[in-house]
Amino acid sequence: MCSFKLARHLCYSTPLVIIAVLVIIKMDFLSLTCAIQIGSILRTFSITDRDTGLNSIFQCTLFNDTDHTFSVISGSSLSSLEVYTPEGCTMTLSRQLDYEDRRDYRLILLAQDHGTPPRSSMAVVMVTVTNVADTKPSFNQTSFTIHVREDVQVNHTVATITATTLETPPYDLLYYRLLAVSQDVAGTFQVGGTSGALAVASPLNSKASQSLLFLLQAYVPQRSELWAETLVTVIVTDVNNHPPMFGRGGWWRVSVPTMQPEGTYITTAAASDEDSDSVLTYSFSSATPPEATATFAINSSTGVIVTKATALSVRVFSIEVVAKDNGTPSFSSTATIQVDVLNTHPIHFRCH
Repeated sequence: MCSFKLARHLCYSTPLVIIAVLVIIKMDFLSLTCAIQIGSILRTFSITDRDTGLNSIFQCTLFNDTDHTFSVISGSSLSSLEVYTPEGCTMTLSRQLDYEDRRDYRLILLAQDHGTPPRSSMAVVMVTVTNVADTKPSFNQTSFTIHVREDVQVNHTVATITATTLETPPYDLLYYRLLAVSQDVAGTFQVGGTSGALAVASPLNSKASQSLLFLLQAYVPQRSELWAETLVTVIVTDVNNHPPMFGRGGWWRVSVPTMQPEGTYITTAAASDEDSDSVLTYSFSSATPPEATATFAINSSTGVIVTKATALSVRVFSIEVVAKDNGTPSFSSTATIQVDVLNTHPIHFRCH
């Protein structure tokens, strides 16, 4: 409590001036009073006057408060100019303080009685505003889309997304955390606590999850209610990391008659590839005997093998088929097909 007496000596006596230094907001933003609310009592001034009657009734006025941040009141009054009983006057907050807007005030509180002539005294009140984190951070976009190759290494940083704040140091420090939107995102990515750097936490697989959704949240560490979020979509792109694979262990045998029309179906040498966007191309890589490549033909897109000749003179052919994908780098696999030629010529008997 700050007190002063009204001067009543000589007609031109000098009023008594008392200086009070007042810190409005505590730096400890963990406190319930981290931000002074409008209407809060800041200081009560005890004012006395040795006169009696009308001469002891006074009023208080606050000067230098150009933005009307403070008020002096008594009881339930909210006006900045009021008649007071001898109990004194109270200074309250009428506009929210903002450290970034203004950090100090030099106010003059004048108490003047209703005597003739009126007498007055004043107090100079120095108000210092200390900073607290009281503004929410913000991202410059409501959503982000990131394309990541499925073969990226664990702990590799794929993007850095940060929020901004209007706070000044040391209250401009923000922390980050991930909130899963899709179930398959849990444990897939991690974010640096104060950097906003997104890194791969576990191996990616485009076949399992091609699109991962999660919220990136930036928040003030000691006041977690001050936060901002942005939606992050990670598109996992497939890379060529699997070779084509033939079934049946890569070897099988078929049979064909000695005589048949050209274009007779022999077999299909089709392979599969785990890379979803792979296109396979088929060709002969070798054959035994060498003329087999002129005896049979293969469809480069489907792997279907047919005959090119109508008569087969060799009893057994061995054909090696290669399947090659279109990736970068390209992968290939081979399969071996044994073709047994069946003798279908009729047996002729000759009598002697």
